[in-house]
Amino acid sequence: MSDVVNREPTHPVARAGWLLARHRIWLEVSTLVAVITYAYIASLQWREMKETVDQARRTAAATETAYRTGYRAWLGPSGEQAFQLLDEHGRAVAPQSIATLAEGQRYGVKLALKNTGPSPALNVRHRTAVAFANTIPSEARDRAAFQNATIAFPSSVLEFHSELSAPIEINAQRRRAVSRPGHEPGLFVAATVCYEDIFGASHYSRFCRVLGPNLPGEFSFCENDAIDSAPDDARMVCRR
Repeated sequence: MSDVVNREPTHPVARAGWLLARHRIWLEVSTLVAVITYAYIASLQWREMKETVDQARRTAAATETAYRTGYRAWLGPSGEQAFQLLDEHGRAVAPQSIATLAEGQRYGVKLALKNTGPSPALNVRHRTAVAFANTIPSEARDRAAFQNATIAFPSSVLEFHSELSAPIEINAQRRRAVSRPGHEPGLFVAATVCYEDIFGASHYSRFCRVLGPNLPGEFSFCENDAIDSAPDDARMVCRR
């Protein structure tokens, strides 16, 4: 049966129709192949163009991030003189030593913060907790209200005064330390400083120092400084 259908007719008119039908089939097949090939090539070109655009966007984003990072403000303790012990009248206590602390007195700390970035730090504010204890007063720091709102220009140093501690209980804390070896009391200052850069992003610096028995005569680290973090973290820390 297939031989009869596919056999080329001998009559001229029938043969012409048969040839036209075969040519039409080949033309349709060729057209379909051409369309599929074009669609495939177009999809490859679209993918390549999309990858080029995506790469350009990634490069632009990385360039912008690098620019903002290099040109933003960076605010933190200004070195060795960043923490100054104060008495309840705001006068500097010297020498800075745990031995100079007096039972029942209240103390504060003057913080010196420096902007080491090339642009101003805006809306600079801080909250600080000072306590004579054997643990870091982090909860008191996080509960404290933010104080001040000012601008720190490049290379400038801002000085903030903390709130005064509660009257210190040296003898009571030392008695508590006897039952907790390795927890000698000291005068802790724990602070969080929040600010915005000129691009509108929020940043923070969190630090803790202690005037204690291990390094008498100076404030020493009581936890690692946290200088900035993810933007969402900064917004959460600085909003509370």
